[in-house]
Amino acid sequence: MNVGSGGLKHRHEGLGARAKALRDRLGLTLQQVATRGGTTPQTLVQLERNDLASARTLNCVAKALGVTVDELKRRVDQTSHYDRVGRELRSIVDASHVAGPEGLIDLGRRFSELIRATLETA
Repeated sequence: MNVGSGGLKHRHEGLGARAKALRDRLGLTLQQVATRGGTTPQTLVQLERNDLASARTLNCVAKALGVTVDELKRRVDQTSHYDRVGRELRSIVDASHVAGPEGLIDLGRRFSELIRATLETA
C-alpha cells in the first residue's frame, strides 16, 4: 500500500498485466488511455508495472478502456476464456471464406454454440 497524489494506492495482483493487455488489444498508447481517463501516463505505468492503483485510477483506467472496474479486476481465467472465444470466432470467420453451403451451416452451429457458452460464463 502506498499513498500518492491520487489517494491511497493498493496492490492489485495481475491487474497491471490485464490492463496492458486490454490497452494493447485496443491499440491504445499510454498517453491515449491517460487522456481518455483523466489521469497521467506515469500513473498508468505504475499500474502496469507494479499493480499499484488508487480507486480513482481504477475508475479512470476502466473508463478509458471501456470496461467496468469489476471487468478490469476479473480473474485471469476469465480473461483467458475471452481470448479463447476470440480465437474460435476468428477461426469461424476464416473458415467461412472457403466453406460451401453445408460448411456454412456447420459454422453457424459453431457460432451459436460459442455465443451460448459465452453468455453462460458472463
